[in-house]
Amino acid sequence: MKRPTREALQALPMTANQATATQAGFEQGLFDQLDQGLSCAVRSIGALDENEQLTLLSEAEIAYQHAIYLAEQTGTLRGSPVAKSLHQLGTFLARNHILQQGN
Repeated sequence: MKRPTREALQALPMTANQATATQAGFEQGLFDQLDQGLSCAVRSIGALDENEQLTLLSEAEIAYQHAIYLAEQTGTLRGSPVAKSLHQLGTFLARNHILQQGN
């Protein structure tokens, strides 16, 4: 019996299990990125110097952008706890960016 080619396998529709696994992966990534962003944001508040604070804020911003992308992929609903946390992190980063620009 001949084995299917890679192209033939890629053309097959996704099974329900594969779709569920993909969704779960996006959601886990979302939670991980949100956690990382919040952690960096909190640590930036107690940073020892401006360079450390800027590094942590930059890491928080990157994690936030990744989390936004993943939220869009998962269809995270407005008003959900995750959406609220994303909004809070985004607001913190925006306010802190404005403060940094003033220095």
